[in-house]
Amino acid sequence: MNLLRSFNQENPESYFDQVSNLLLKNFVFRFSDRKNYRLTEIEFYCFYINGTNDHPDPYTYYEFSPGKNISPSIPKNCGCWYVHPSGVDITFGKDGIVCGGVLLRAATLADNIENKIDKAKDIPGPLLLRNSLFGDTTYAFLKEKFNGTEGISIIEYIEEETIDTPIIYKSSRFGLIHKDTDRNDYDNRPYRHFTFMKKTHKDKEGIAKYLLCNEDIKPCNQKNVFGYTIVKYN
Repeated sequence: MNLLRSFNQENPESYFDQVSNLLLKNFVFRFSDRKNYRLTEIEFYCFYINGTNDHPDPYTYYEFSPGKNISPSIPKNCGCWYVHPSGVDITFGKDGIVCGGVLLRAATLADNIENKIDKAKDIPGPLLLRNSLFGDTTYAFLKEKFNGTEGISIIEYIEEETIDTPIIYKSSRFGLIHKDTDRNDYDNRPYRHFTFMKKTHKDKEGIAKYLLCNEDIKPCNQKNVFGYTIVKYN
């Protein structure tokens, strides 16, 4: 898990790609039902200021800058769980300082490699995922158990050489409302990463438009990616 302690401030997007490849392609997590799951959707959040190559993302719970203490509710160590009102993150950082987290947005049973919706095996949505990961308990209980002090490492995971090689697609993060303090278009950056696009993902039309606008897919390939044509062209 050394990668989670090695945030690359010179090239955050490249670093996010590395973490995404690790979590979406090589990790299996043991959930509260004692079954193994793989992630199918994640989002990156990071606030880091040290005077060079700053990354002041205003949409995060994290905030590292000189002379400012990080919130005591955030674990001090990288590679730990951080429970918050929107779901659960895996923390990452640099030089032992936590400055960001990976929000877990969706998962499916590890043996479910079919690229289609399966309600019996899929866990769509960050709150449903958090409850499935830790058991259907209260937010207050989870916050007291996992947050603050040194943090609790992401135990009960299995790192494999390669689960398989699904394509990872990227778009802007879901549900962000633009802030006046966002002068660098962080709300439009490709910090939302997916695999298995035929499964349930929020705002598929927005995802399709983002991918088409950035020429990550061609209009004629929508059916192959999503299972149907979302954005129609004349």
